[in-house]
Amino acid sequence: MPDQPAAIPRQRSKRERRLRSLVRAVGEPGDELVAWTRLWVSRDGRLHAVAARTFDHAVVTRRELLLFSTGFFSRRPHRLVYARPLRELTVVPLEGRGSAVRIVRPGDRSLRFEGGRNAQADHFRAALLEGVAGASNRRGESR
Repeated sequence: MPDQPAAIPRQRSKRERRLRSLVRAVGEPGDELVAWTRLWVSRDGRLHAVAARTFDHAVVTRRELLLFSTGFFSRRPHRLVYARPLRELTVVPLEGRGSAVRIVRPGDRSLRFEGGRNAQADHFRAALLEGVAGASNRRGESR
């Protein structure tokens, strides 16, 4: 008889299953979801506090950062609104409330992601920082 009980597989929420199916539909072939969260997205700048914000689903895959808009009535991930390869992005952690980051891509206006202080948002932020750092290391090696 084993000393430790077998690990019980974690049930995925309906939202996570929906995001995984959207990633398979719109993402690169063979790419898979690493982390996701719901967060506020706005353009970054001097007046970001009064900028239009949307509450979207952000997804980090092994190769990309994806944003899916939230359905008005269902509040489920609905439509792809932003997709950029991680190798093209720079992520700057911001101090303050929650797990805010600035997403910078040459030629685009920077975005501000503001998530809450919870395990899922922290996991997303760590996966995003790690994914961008890993992608930039691979980019530097290929030159």
